[in-house]
Amino acid sequence: MAARLTQTTPAPPAPQPPSTSAPTSLRMRQAMQMLRGAEHKIADAYQQLGAEVQRLTAELDSSNLELRRNLAEREKMQAILISTLRSLTIGVLAVGQDGVVIVANPAACEIFRRPLEQIATRHLEEILDGIPDSGQLLLTLQGAGGGQSRIAWSQSVDQGAPRQIELTAVRSLPPSDIHLAGLILAEDQTHLRRLEHQATLRSRLTGMGEIAMNLAHEIRNPLGSIALFATALERELEGNESLAPMARQIVAGVKSLEHLVANTLEFARPRRMAMARVNLKDVIRDTLVYLEHPLEQHAIQVQYDHELQPDAWVSADAEQLRQVFLNLGLNAIQAMDEGGKLEFLIQADAAGGWEVAVRDNGVGIPRELIERIFDPFFTTRDKGSGIGLAIVHSILQAHDARIEVESRVAVGTTFRVVFPAYRQFDGI
Repeated sequence: MAARLTQTTPAPPAPQPPSTSAPTSLRMRQAMQMLRGAEHKIADAYQQLGAEVQRLTAELDSSNLELRRNLAEREKMQAILISTLRSLTIGVLAVGQDGVVIVANPAACEIFRRPLEQIATRHLEEILDGIPDSGQLLLTLQGAGGGQSRIAWSQSVDQGAPRQIELTAVRSLPPSDIHLAGLILAEDQTHLRRLEHQATLRSRLTGMGEIAMNLAHEIRNPLGSIALFATALERELEGNESLAPMARQIVAGVKSLEHLVANTLEFARPRRMAMARVNLKDVIRDTLVYLEHPLEQHAIQVQYDHELQPDAWVSADAEQLRQVFLNLGLNAIQAMDEGGKLEFLIQADAAGGWEVAVRDNGVGIPRELIERIFDPFFTTRDKGSGIGLAIVHSILQAHDARIEVESRVAVGTTFRVVFPAYRQFDGI
């Protein structure tokens, strides 16, 4: 029996578990793609952030530069303001809303006669205490009334005439973001008032001088005739014990009137100046020679050392200057009936000229009369003519000089004669 070949069919492969490699690979690719996308976004965001940082840095640098410029400008303006306040001759007080002084310049310290530490951070009421009508200034800064008020303050000083101070309150304009109530301005107007007084006095003296000259000329002619007849009558009645004394009194009265007329004409006439280079110390030395007799009569001591005085050269008429100091000396002697001290002092003036002080310790002049003492025919003495100081003023006016008076009753009087700096004239 033949063998039969049989063909066997291979068995199918055993089933395998499902493969996970394909999905994992896909997810990894997707993850990588997402990572690369995120990387690009981060790079873009970083670039944008860098650009924003650069932009902000540039803006910050620009802002800082502007701030530095503003700060520098502010510091510059502050320095200018401080320099301006320090250089002002007008006192300035800046006052806060609480009434406390914030800022004070040196002029304010000088006018109120207080150091800075006694003004700054002090209440304004304390600074103005004792000043008449200062309440008006406080009301202005508090907003009551108008935006500005002004008062006059006559400030007493240790020696001499009081200083004339003008105080002004100026309310700060709203809105005030620095809490400033306003300003107090203090101006010393003493010199201005003195100039105004001198101008008024000069005008008044000019008018009175013209009237006095006309009257003197009208009186002089008939007075000459009266003097002639009175002298003849005195000779005629000599030996007559009852009538001769009357005639002598008439003659003495006529001579007194002639002296008054001569002084009046001396005051009123235009001055012819023989200008020369004159040393004031020599003028005063010569004047004291003329004053020796009345000084001895009234037991008055003179304080003047010719050798210690500076050489004070001025352009002047020496003879007329001697008359000035002679009149001032006689005026001082008459103020010291019971003895005293008369002092002449020469010193340099701040403006480059010279000042001569004539000082006595006599009865003094009441404050209300000081402004009138240079008026012609004004006198406080029974036997005075009231023309001597008017002549002094007239002569000094012709020399472009000025005279100032400081006096206290029962203490004494000082006349200060101030000459301008020496000027060279033709022929001098």
